[in-house]
Amino acid sequence: MPHTAPQKLPGHALQTALYARLAADFLAAGAAYTVYDNVPDDLSYPYVSISGVTDLDFHTKDHYGSDSTVTLHAWSNYAGWQEVTDMLDATLQSLRDGSRIDTFLVAGWHVWDVQKAAPTRVYHEEETNVRHGVLEIRLRLTQA
Repeated sequence: MPHTAPQKLPGHALQTALYARLAADFLAAGAAYTVYDNVPDDLSYPYVSISGVTDLDFHTKDHYGSDSTVTLHAWSNYAGWQEVTDMLDATLQSLRDGSRIDTFLVAGWHVWDVQKAAPTRVYHEEETNVRHGVLEIRLRLTQA
């Protein structure tokens, strides 16, 4: 069956779904942090922030698709690495839980694969004494 709908970009719908999934999972786990896609200036640590989304489109005979990469940042002022690495792990587990892939609802899209896109990185921001973790997630979606 040929394409019947115009091709769209998943950017906003994907960011909305990521926010909803992470916020719900962090709350359910009783985490001391939450997720933001627009970080307030006066926010205290710890927290996770959703950064940019990049999309590379692909097509099959009957579907438009997107190979999307999302960058997430974990921020902590805990005196050590444990909190920031635990935050990155909770983020990864929330998004990669294969038993829940069908419940990862992105409006107008079907998510069929979630994986790490790059090595996880953790830094010590010496000027502010903050631990900063970076996690890149690759999601493959087809337009519904």
